[in-house]
Amino acid sequence: MQTNSRVTVIVPTYKHQDYLRCSILSILNSTIPVEVIIVPVLSDQPTLEELEHLNEVLCGMDRKVSIIPSEKADVFAQTQLGLDSVETEHFIKFDSDDFMLPNMIQRALNLADESKAENPIVGLSYAFTDENFNVTSIHPLKPFSYKRMMKGRGVIPDQSILKTKYARQVGGFTDGARDFGYLNHYALYHRLVKLQETKVILSPDIGWLYRQLPNSRHSIRYSTREGIRLHRKRARECADYFRSEA
Repeated sequence: MQTNSRVTVIVPTYKHQDYLRCSILSILNSTIPVEVIIVPVLSDQPTLEELEHLNEVLCGMDRKVSIIPSEKADVFAQTQLGLDSVETEHFIKFDSDDFMLPNMIQRALNLADESKAENPIVGLSYAFTDENFNVTSIHPLKPFSYKRMMKGRGVIPDQSILKTKYARQVGGFTDGARDFGYLNHYALYHRLVKLQETKVILSPDIGWLYRQLPNSRHSIRYSTREGIRLHRKRARECADYFRSEA
């Protein structure tokens, strides 16, 4: 079993039993060693059963995979539970219905190392796909802009590689100061960006495929004008909160 990993992938999962296997195997197909922490919900029996079947496959792989059940069906509470157990220098939260390209983590670590930053945040571009992973559009990332971030724009992708000690230092995903719901990763990024050690590196390279399911919040949020308006309003509220703290 490999233990020389620099990155842990935290996979919170809830009712994604039909997509979980594909997602986990894509992570384990990484070109460099990774550790994986899967965080299912105790009440989600279909996912727990899928993990039992998946475990038969994982046992034959030279990777460190842990399963830490959560009592809460909350993606960021689950992610925080995983973060509490991370032992590697870096980590990334990865959705359990998405697909990681084999060189994503290697590419992100290379960018982090090249930056020589004490606390790099590294995000790679991604492609939207339909349920069957047919690419529907590309989401290229622009260079980081603090000004755009403070206008409530989601300029750092949800699935970015972060440095473990600094994420813990600023309170992680659920520090209790204020719950921003599905924007809790925005809140973490705001706190990290305020640290002088932080440097944001966003690459146009495609790192992962974002599967848009018919009932996913992301599909609904961006399929209507009202959904887009609400999302941007919540993002601005998050930015205003941290602007007031400055």
